Amino acid sequence: EDLDKIWIDYIPEYNVPKIESTPTPGVNLSIEFLADPKSAVSNKEYFLNLYQFCDLYENHLQNFKIESLTSNQASNIQDAHNFLSRLRNGVKHLEDNDDALTAFKLMNLSILTMFARKAGYLGENFYDNNPESPTPEWRSFQLAFCIASLPGIIDPENEKEDREIVDLIWFPTGGGKTESYLALLAFTIFFRRIEEPRDIGASVIMRYTLRLLVQDQFSRLASLIISMDYIRKIKFNDVDLGGPITLGLWVGSAVS
Repeated sequence: EDLDKIWIDYIPEYNVPKIESTPTPGVNLSIEFLADPKSAVSNKEYFLNLYQFCDLYENHLQNFKIESLTSNQASNIQDAHNFLSRLRNGVKHLEDNDDALTAFKLMNLSILTMFARKAGYLGENFYDNNPESPTPEWRSFQLAFCIASLPGIIDPENEKEDREIVDLIWFPTGGGKTESYLALLAFTIFFRRIEEPRDIGASVIMRYTLRLLVQDQFSRLASLIISMDYIRKIKFNDVDLGGPITLGLWVGSAVS
């Protein structure tokens, strides 16, 4: 009896173009290559590959003619060149710091192991992935995000400006955002442990706003932490990583 109105509300609609990451020719982004579990890759070959990765990004940016861009577009390109400088700086830090290089390789190994365990494949080595499946590789933006963020972690005293930068990863669902920051998380923990094996306190805090997202991300993080702790437990390549690598979940007083 109280219903005396009928109305229509419009729901805004917008088509988001599909974004796909294309292969990077001329660069080996294989996670196993970057993990180098058998120490088969020389430092020269390893860093030649990473610097080539930087060069290809620079070539990509040079395709944009500044004079034909709007002021906002030109500003974005300049930001991209600034990011390129950070990317090269990250590779240089890996090249100059043996502990950082070890942590970077162990990070790749832990990601590789995580993929192998999630696929349920049991090969000769614990990190082996099914040879009949596509070779696990980084997407360009994933590796670039990780490497560009390394200087502030490796050398916080001299890279204070880098630590003031906040990077935002925007990519559609399923594009690989999670692996991007999980890689950085794994590197941070490994590097900290290599530098001081007794430094086993909290290294990373992750915050999510949606309960379902928490459940999904916690599950993926748990897979990585288990892989990392296994590498620690067996002292892979005789690297001492101290005590257990663990994780926790705080869900709030209302449900805990």
